[in-house]
Amino acid sequence: MPARRLSWSATPHELLPSVIGRQPVAFAVRSGRVLGARRRGVRIALMPLEDLRDGHVLGDTLNGWLVWQSVSCRGVVTRLPCDVEVLAGALRVPRRGDGLVVRAALRELFDVLYEERRL
Repeated sequence: MPARRLSWSATPHELLPSVIGRQPVAFAVRSGRVLGARRRGVRIALMPLEDLRDGHVLGDTLNGWLVWQSVSCRGVVTRLPCDVEVLAGALRVPRRGDGLVVRAALRELFDVLYEERRL
């Protein structure tokens, strides 16, 4: 996990109503100071499969989410919240650099979701 605090374009608590409402969200996260114009940080997008035309071909549209991130530019279908390490492995996110930021951001977001226990 990054040694420094994460800076978010939208905090997990700000994202929570959209995720619980099964709305697509995208956000940026970086380790350290506030997100600036020079460095956008890691980008993550969460899209419920039910919002995709023919999303059922990817999985269970009632519970499935497409999770994409900018470090490896890969996405996977999963339920939310889920095990961060398993998800990061499926996304082929490295265990160094911005890969640690992705892991920390997903862990923090999923912790908020688990606290709510509404997904």
